[in-house]
Amino acid sequence: DEKPLKLTASLFLALRDLRDEMRSFLLWTDGICINQNNDKEKGAQVQLMGRIYVEASNTIIYLGPADRDGKENRYLLSIRRGDGLPDPDTLCSIFQKEWFKRVWVVQEL
Repeated sequence: DEKPLKLTASLFLALRDLRDEMRSFLLWTDGICINQNNDKEKGAQVQLMGRIYVEASNTIIYLGPADRDGKENRYLLSIRRGDGLPDPDTLCSIFQKEWFKRVWVVQEL
């Protein structure tokens, strides 16, 4: 509808951190693709979320800006590669992120 988007601070940071100046890619985000001011639309879209995640080629969970020393990011990459055992302190700090406090995140995993 060509109206300016009002982004949450978290969504703004995610879009900023995920952008790639070398290539374009398609990104679906509920904060943009679902009218957050329309409860009927949100309810209908929530019913489709399972299908959306199943059919996605990739799912990105933005946990916020990286910690100062980058330890959390390195840890997440090591998990992805299957390197070593988890570091309990780093794992705890990751699970303290705001994203894990939302009720509906289970379907996103």
